[in-house]
Amino acid sequence: MRRLFGVLRLLAAAAAIALLIGAWFAFTRQADPDRVNLVRACVVSYMATTFVVYNLLLRDISLDQATTVPWSNEILHVWAPLFVVLDWVLAPGRRHVPWARLWTIAIFPIAWAAYSMVRGAVVGWYPYPFLNPAQEAGYRGVALYVIAIAAFILLVGAGIIALSRTPWPHEPAEVDERERALAA
Repeated sequence: MRRLFGVLRLLAAAAAIALLIGAWFAFTRQADPDRVNLVRACVVSYMATTFVVYNLLLRDISLDQATTVPWSNEILHVWAPLFVVLDWVLAPGRRHVPWARLWTIAIFPIAWAAYSMVRGAVVGWYPYPFLNPAQEAGYRGVALYVIAIAAFILLVGAGIIALSRTPWPHEPAEVDERERALAA
């Protein structure tokens, strides 16, 4: 059961790294580089999805408390995602994310789901109950969960991109010429 929350912890670590890199750029530049901005948008999308998936599908799964402290799941799966979303909304230096980058947000989750399914078939262990084809609904049920979560990640990603394009609470830094040309 300890490995059950592994990818969620991986995402929390990615969020911490993205926040540190974002802090570095906040102190050294007026605007985040485009690649950093895109990575932050991806991480925010994944963490927001982590919040929803944990609270809807995984909250009631008990863990051996000898492997974790009781409050760690709340920090990693509730408070960290909320903080990362708040950072995305309020942090200076954020640039507009082009709508064409929405599909980039889906690359990691799709690759991870494919890897998990192949690895699970080989070793006989799946990181989450909803990915296990031994469940009553079988591969069809797994496919429905994966499609639903992927669609949700794209929906969240679209929201994150939309937030990047809003002037509130401050005007996003420097809109590049490609964005101006696309808007015209």
